[in-house]
This record gives sequence, structure tokens and C-alpha cells, in this order.
Amino acid sequence: MFKVRRRRREAARRLSAEGRALAGLVDASMVMACADGELADEEFEVIAQVIDGFFDGHVTRADIEALMQDSLDAIEREGIPARLTAAAEHLESVELRELGLAAAATVMLSDGELVEGEEDELYDQLAQALEIPRRRASEILTEVDASLE
Repeated sequence: MFKVRRRRREAARRLSAEGRALAGLVDASMVMACADGELADEEFEVIAQVIDGFFDGHVTRADIEALMQDSLDAIEREGIPARLTAAAEHLESVELRELGLAAAATVMLSDGELVEGEEDELYDQLAQALEIPRRRASEILTEVDASLE
């Protein structure tokens, strides 16, 4: 639990609110929220809170919501596989990629139930796109799950 918090704080200090990393975090989160083909209002709110938390309030809610809408439009236009690629391109370091996967895991676990097949398969695809080994992806999921309890 402390590892996740410490990693988030350290990463947030280095991230540029207007940079590619923010777009990558939003894409990773939005892709996961769309795993079941629908974006619930609760998922939208969770994503906004997660991104805001990573940036300690240094990004306005309006900016976050605009990026989320851009990401959703891109998912509808280009499809999920293209957004997985975009997220990987925007999250350039190992630390940022792990943070993106943690954001996606937070969205995936936010409703309290994991949808076997759709969500866990997409989580694995995102981890693969981000070049995060399966074992590390599993550790991130476990850390996020523990932090949500």
C-alpha cells in the first residue's frame, strides 16, 4: 500500500500536467472503463478522481474531463487497440507505464467486482502494450486491490 502511494507521489512531482504522460494515464484508464462496452457515470467519476489524485490537484477538473472526452472520442473512432498503443507511446518510462497500469487497475476494481474475461483480458492486453511483465502486472493489481480496501 505504501509502495503505491509513494510511487504516485514521486511520479506526480515529475509529470507535466500538459504532457503526454497525462494523456497516457487518461487513455489507460478510459480503455479499462470501456472494457464492457459501456462507460458508467461512476467509472467516469473514478477516472477523474484517480487522475486528480496523481496530480495533487494541479490539473483542473475541466482539463481532466476534456482529456477524458478526447480519449472516449478516440476510442469510438479508432478502437481500443489503437488507444492501447497510444497509452504506451505516451507513457515513456517504466515508472509511468506502471502508474498507467495502476490507474487502469483502480478503474477496473472500483465497482468492487472483476468481470472475468472482459476486464482481466483487457488488463493483460494493456500490460502487454505497456511492456509490463505478467508477474509485475499481477503485483500491481494486488497492490491496488489492497489499497482500495
